[in-house]
Amino acid sequence: MLAALCALAVIAALPGAASASTTTTKTEYFKNACGGSALPAAQTVDKSAGAVATFTVTLLRNTTGAATRAAAYRDCDAGAGKTAPAANVEIYWEVVSGACAGKKGTGVTGADGKFTWALASCGPCSTDSVRVQVKKVLTAVTTTTTQHWVCDQWFILSCVKGHWQTDTSVVSKIEVYDTYWYTVVPDLTVTWIGDCTPPPTGPTGPPTGPTGPSEPTGPTGSTGNVGSSSIPTVSLKVGKTCTKTYLLIKPSIKSGTPTSMTVYVDGKKVKTVTSSPWQYKLRQSRLSSGSHKVKVVVRFSDGGTVSASTKFKPCAKLSANGRRSPAFTG
Repeated sequence: MLAALCALAVIAALPGAASASTTTTKTEYFKNACGGSALPAAQTVDKSAGAVATFTVTLLRNTTGAATRAAAYRDCDAGAGKTAPAANVEIYWEVVSGACAGKKGTGVTGADGKFTWALASCGPCSTDSVRVQVKKVLTAVTTTTTQHWVCDQWFILSCVKGHWQTDTSVVSKIEVYDTYWYTVVPDLTVTWIGDCTPPPTGPTGPPTGPTGPSEPTGPTGSTGNVGSSSIPTVSLKVGKTCTKTYLLIKPSIKSGTPTSMTVYVDGKKVKTVTSSPWQYKLRQSRLSSGSHKVKVVVRFSDGGTVSASTKFKPCAKLSANGRRSPAFTG
């Protein structure tokens, strides 16, 4: 009898005899698209042969994911095995200037990360400018793993034999943190040719006879200055200020009808403005102290562009060095 009670005490003390479970959760952030291109950037199409302009957007995604939301915004790593085509990403395109202005369309990338569309000409000898945008979604997928103790054999009120069983499942909901549109590339352009030649004239009459000697003409008067108001001009000046956190980049545009303004700082594109007012507020905290170069390229409704450049220095106490924040990277 005493031996039986001792055996029962040993069995009751076996590890894992009572039911238990443990749960671990992992959350991984990623971007549905983190890089890409739109080609060709410029093309010339002969519409007299019935040709159309064709554009293709190619998008990539990062295959490694990210452990934090901030890290998910990093650029695609071009290293081998770290990128893959970004499928099912929504694309929006619109003709912003030229004879086809107002034409637009949407679509999604295929399994190869590509979306292709065609544009037919709307007028003779025109140049159309096309803007491309991509819809970005930052999501978080949560994976839960739970371990349950499964008893295979019971003795009175104690489990004397059992095993841990693992159930793995993906939570059904997907949390969307950010959804926004952004421009992938500067405006694409297509120039249409093939219908610009005027119709041939009819046959000319017989040659005229020889003309008599001409009378000498008197001296001609001097012509006045030709006005230049019809030629677009752009001038640029950036004022330095320590009372505002930004510098206002506002070019002076004379003549012509602007359709877009692209701003470059130290050779890197930072913004394309597509509507009035034609200005851009550049945060001083994104700049290192010292001299910088800014350039604006203004595109006009006739397809031409005019650029202007100047140098400037941000306020030292508001610059990246003064605020101890990273310097401007584009």
